[in-house]
Amino acid sequence: MPLSRFRSDAISAELEAAAVRFGQHLRRWRIAQGWSQNTPQDWGQAVGVAHVFNSQWSQLENARLRGPSPLVFRALGTMNHMLAAGEYGVITDHALRERVKAAQPICHPDGKPWTGSDFWACFTGALDWPAMALPPITDEEAAATCTDLRDTMRSEAKRRSLALGVAVGDMLEHVPTDQRDRLEDMLLGDDYSGAELTALRDDTGDLLPKQWVKSWCTVNIP
Repeated sequence: MPLSRFRSDAISAELEAAAVRFGQHLRRWRIAQGWSQNTPQDWGQAVGVAHVFNSQWSQLENARLRGPSPLVFRALGTMNHMLAAGEYGVITDHALRERVKAAQPICHPDGKPWTGSDFWACFTGALDWPAMALPPITDEEAAATCTDLRDTMRSEAKRRSLALGVAVGDMLEHVPTDQRDRLEDMLLGDDYSGAELTALRDDTGDLLPKQWVKSWCTVNIP
């Protein structure tokens, strides 16, 4: 076995990649529950248990939380245990209570819920996140997403002093050929249906059209 894989820079790269994967899966799980990044914090504060703050949750999803403390993973384990046991505490906010009660815990193949140590192991790449499916996107959700993407393109086109059609044409050069015509139609006003947008998720649950637009706006800066 080559010793190069044990160099500090190689291990650091592996840990960074594992943190990215962990964040992607954490986001996918959260979306599947219909939760916002505030939900775990709101629940924890409502019942007085250890919880991950919304800012930390956002940083975890985006692999930007450097050196997270053990308390973060213990809090994740606590939340997961409560979900698995159906012990939600006294939540007086009806909408929050319904969101929490509808959520599913993260479990091993044998059904045993993950502990804080399991979350830590996944964060470091020693344990794989279990497979799970996201709910389909509704037509209403798709329409809202399309509106946001069109607004983003218009704002970036204006910033670059480009006509919208020119900006869209330039962005499409960085999109897979078989997706260009439909994406162009959407950006010029023809919404994706929920079924279409559901089919445009990657394996972490992220939407490909969002990735394409974001990449053009942030990477291809003139």
